[in-house]
Amino acid sequence: LPPSVRPAAVVILAATIAFIAAFAFAAITGIGLIVPIVRASRFLIGTRYAERVAHDLSPVEDVLVTFLHAYPKRLAEVFTMEIAAHTLLIVEIWIVVAALGYRLSWRDPLIVEGGVKFIAIAFSFIPGQFGASEGVYALLAGAIGLPTAAGLTVALMRRVRGLLVAAAGVVALTLIRDR
Repeated sequence: LPPSVRPAAVVILAATIAFIAAFAFAAITGIGLIVPIVRASRFLIGTRYAERVAHDLSPVEDVLVTFLHAYPKRLAEVFTMEIAAHTLLIVEIWIVVAALGYRLSWRDPLIVEGGVKFIAIAFSFIPGQFGASEGVYALLAGAIGLPTAAGLTVALMRRVRGLLVAAAGVVALTLIRDR
């Protein structure tokens, strides 16, 4: 990555590692972290407000922590589905870039897909990450030695796939409502 982007990437990576550690802690111990953090922030946001937010979040956190801690087999099934889904996304990059006539090593699509995962975090303030997504794909394509146009093509193909899936969902919803 360009030197100007590296500090932000390190911060996002550190936040992701902290999130994964918190996830693992909740899964192993069965103890939630969100409600205690909200209650501890009462000095910043006020006691009454902190308690109200904690009360509202508590049922949601209880469901999540119970799932993580009490149902390890189901959690493993979810992990397996996630691994399969991300593998398909990596294969999608390989197929699109190969269709453009470029050769990739097995790790190149993994690098691009891994880097793209941070878009939703880093650019959450941009609706749909329009422009940011395309820019990151172009940046990552350049990082693995491809022209930026190849990265932009992958981003646009993913937008087209998203539109097709959304259209299929609208059709399915329409058919269900008509029944």
